Amino acid sequence: MMLRSIVQKVKENENNLLTNGCAYLFGMLGALTLFVITHFLVISPPTIGTVNVSGIIEQFIRQESRKNLPQEILKKEVHKFGVLLDQVVKTYAKQHNVSLFLREAVVAGGRDYTSEINKIMQHDLVTAKNKTE
Repeated sequence: MMLRSIVQKVKENENNLLTNGCAYLFGMLGALTLFVITHFLVISPPTIGTVNVSGIIEQFIRQESRKNLPQEILKKEVHKFGVLLDQVVKTYAKQHNVSLFLREAVVAGGRDYTSEINKIMQHDLVTAKNKTE
């Protein structure tokens, strides 16, 4: 009798182990599937892009030098422009999931985003100028 109950308990434990083992394996398979879907399909890595920052700055300096502003005002305008350019580049990169590098630093490849950044800068400069007036 005692041997029979021991054998029955062993069989129950084997069934429980098999059931629990299968549940564990299918749970891991589900977690792996979810990870692969979210990591490779939903969350895409950022693309590489370039910006000709020196060209944008040179264009701004040319525009400002035509105005014949006093040196102190010109320094303030250049500082405001630098802060705005930094904000625009960071915001654009975040919104468009792109890593932006100086054009001069990238040897080959990468899409050029200079025109898009320049358009935003021109718009933001006009908006900022209208606010101060």
